[in-house]
Amino acid sequence: TETESDFAQTLAVCNEARFEKVHGFPFSPRPGTRAALLPQLASGTAQERNRELLEHCGHIADAQWSRFVGATVQVLVEERVGSEWRGHGEAFQEVRIAANGDADLSGTIVPATLLDYSDGAFSAALAQTLSSSASLV
Repeated sequence: TETESDFAQTLAVCNEARFEKVHGFPFSPRPGTRAALLPQLASGTAQERNRELLEHCGHIADAQWSRFVGATVQVLVEERVGSEWRGHGEAFQEVRIAANGDADLSGTIVPATLLDYSDGAFSAALAQTLSSSASLV
């Protein structure tokens, strides 16, 4: 039963709250619940609003996350994928660190300088090796 006005208010709340991560999905009626008895939006409308919500909030998140570029943060290294280590920073930033050498960093916490942000993740270099030739991943 969401109206266009209701949806506009949702987007306004997202603007105000400046969410860094949003998990949105269309309503799915559950049999036996009171909500299942309410009139439903057309599936196409619900899908389009969900896509718009996620895109809208994605732009907000990108602006929020970009403030960390240049910061050195502690990163929990989770795995190596190809030529990079992947993990999460203190504010749950997704971080990709250029792998230098064969040392196994899995499960360790390392200082990393966040060099760039795109596509929902930071490219980084180990802080102690930043003065040498650090490269973006």
